[in-house]
Amino acid sequence: MDKEYISAQEYEQSNNALLTAQADLQALRATLAKAYVRAPFSGVLGLSTATVGTYVSPGAEITTLSRVRPVKIDFAVPGRFAASVRVGDVVSVVDETTNKTYDSKVYAIDPQIDPVSRTQPVRARFANTNNELRPGAFVRVNLKLGETETALQVPTEAVIPEASGYNVYTVKGGKMVPQKVKIGIRSDKVIQITEGIAVGDTVIRTGILQVKPGDAVRVIK
Repeated sequence: MDKEYISAQEYEQSNNALLTAQADLQALRATLAKAYVRAPFSGVLGLSTATVGTYVSPGAEITTLSRVRPVKIDFAVPGRFAASVRVGDVVSVVDETTNKTYDSKVYAIDPQIDPVSRTQPVRARFANTNNELRPGAFVRVNLKLGETETALQVPTEAVIPEASGYNVYTVKGGKMVPQKVKIGIRSDKVIQITEGIAVGDTVIRTGILQVKPGDAVRVIK
């Protein structure tokens, strides 16, 4: 059986031509790949700032990419409550637009207290399966720190902040007596009193600017 042979020189020339063609092919593939923009994560594209045929230089912004499932929720906790927050805690998130409440879970806590605001940054995650929350929206966060059935609370307006702490005006023996107190958890309507007064004490709620220590006060029931 006859066989066709080539010289070693011809083989080297053919092999070099093949390698050159393969290198050119890889270069063309690399150039073609630059025509595509691939996102590092899945999400939803925003409005485009470029049109078909527009020359786009490296680093130019052509659109935005938002991760909508899940969404991250950033909030801050007052420093005095920092020790009560744990990874895995469930927080209630209220959408300010719809006023609907959703449960999210804390997954990251900054180890440092902000020296300016004296708060601790916390981050929670919400699955957002049905796109309930939009990235960038403002929400209210309710974090449950515990329950107590013996909490003593007074109206917020009854507590008077001072340089040395807090005071409330009580009525004892028919006269106004200022009483220093220590406060705990507070809301926009009530403040927890942890020390200073007891159940049954009478606290002045309104007109506190018109009375002075020792003024006669008549309690109307």
